[in-house]
Amino acid sequence: MAEPLTKPRFHPQIDVNKPITPDVARPSPSPTAAPTLDPARELPPTHRIHPVQGRQVREPKSKILEVATNIQQNASAAYDRVVAVANETAYQTRQRAADALRRARNRAGYVLDEYPLHVIGAVASAAFVAGALLRIWRSNHE
Repeated sequence: MAEPLTKPRFHPQIDVNKPITPDVARPSPSPTAAPTLDPARELPPTHRIHPVQGRQVREPKSKILEVATNIQQNASAAYDRVVAVANETAYQTRQRAADALRRARNRAGYVLDEYPLHVIGAVASAAFVAGALLRIWRSNHE
């Protein structure tokens, strides 16, 4: 009979309660013993994690309150700066929009005064095109 075309499955043998060691061929003498690591792969002393002493964690309440007050003041100052920048940006945006509207109004007035026949022709052309498009649309939707 022909052999199946599927690949055989890989079933790794995993020992659950076996301690992990860097050298699998030569395990550590005991689970609590520190494994020997390759010195080239160790972290430099500045990047190692140092244990924290219990005395260093407990600080006086006054120091904690001082730090909390400092954080609150910094957050309040940062919020005030953000609000000031947002207000200034909003004001500048409003000014730019008002200036652009004023320039457009002045330009439209100038064109109306200097080129009245061109404006009438442009409005008539736009009306003709809109009417033709509406007629085409209406004929397709009846």
